[in-house]
Amino acid sequence: MELETAARANFPLIIIVINNNGIYHGLDSAEFTKSRKDGTLPSTALSVDTRYDLISEACGGRGWFVRTTEELGEAVRQSLAETSKTCVINVAIVPGGRKKLLY
Repeated sequence: MELETAARANFPLIIIVINNNGIYHGLDSAEFTKSRKDGTLPSTALSVDTRYDLISEACGGRGWFVRTTEELGEAVRQSLAETSKTCVINVAIVPGGRKKLLY
């Protein structure tokens, strides 16, 4: 809801989401699928396809989905140039919380 409010008001915010497919630590695709099939999906897991960047675009802002440091640099440059829209940069990192590395 806060994102919709910011986008509607044309606040020039930059929001960077460090996306590890969960809260605290996420699951990789195989772990997510197995846990879901077994009915043991932890409450801290989110879908590996959660796209916060598309939520921003749906609300009238801009969004980027990045997996590499090069993509992150370009998304930051473009979002800094945006003067009238809320921007969300969805940074996919390796799930599991063990390392803060981009794919």
